Amino acid sequence: MDGLRRLVGFLCGKLPGTLGLAGYVACCVLPCKMLFGRCGNAAGKQEDAEEEALIERGVRQVLLLGLDGSGKSSFLWMCEHPSELCLPSGRPSGCAAPPSATTVGVLRLTRKAVQHPLGGERVDLDLCEVGGGAQVRPFWSHYLTRQISVVAYFVDCSAPDRLDEAAGQLAKFYASQRSFPQLLLVASKADSPGAWAPPKVREAVLSKLQAEIPAISELVQFGSLGLRDGVGGRSSADALLGQLVDLSLR
Repeated sequence: MDGLRRLVGFLCGKLPGTLGLAGYVACCVLPCKMLFGRCGNAAGKQEDAEEEALIERGVRQVLLLGLDGSGKSSFLWMCEHPSELCLPSGRPSGCAAPPSATTVGVLRLTRKAVQHPLGGERVDLDLCEVGGGAQVRPFWSHYLTRQISVVAYFVDCSAPDRLDEAAGQLAKFYASQRSFPQLLLVASKADSPGAWAPPKVREAVLSKLQAEIPAISELVQFGSLGLRDGVGGRSSADALLGQLVDLSLR
């Protein structure tokens, strides 16, 4: 196409004055514009058809829990800023800064039209983060309503000295409930310097949980989250969103 355009431009350039310009517009610019316009419209219609083919599954509520500093707010911030690649600490230039204050109450965010990882379905995820400080933890159970589809419990890979505390709080919270939704144990901050690998974190937490709740290993699903590593941070957050969609539809 570019070669043909250059040829037409060369031939039209041989014509005198405005006649050459008019010839170039008539023979090259207008036909190319029409052709690319049709291609663009076809692509747009195909995208619209693919969007319409997705089954809307409505709203699914997800409860985000974990100790203070376990990465819940960072994940929520990434969900609110889908164009950002990562968090600011150790990020490439261009990433905006998330809120630095520790959550002492509740933060909510609805992430619209999140597609199932395998396609075909999408949901609106209503994400509710409850603070993880010692004074807030006794109120966690107040937010576990019948509408909650998934509980995502965040455990900080970069703080191995708090793994027993994190596991103990989850066991206490779980044991206080008569019924429980899907449970996702998230090994967060997995790409922080000196962090334990997610499998090691899962093993440590599960061994503590099984002492309190023997059947917990059959009920819990596992995910991981790393937010410092450029493009990897974005893909990590998106993958976790996909897991939440999958679990919420089971």
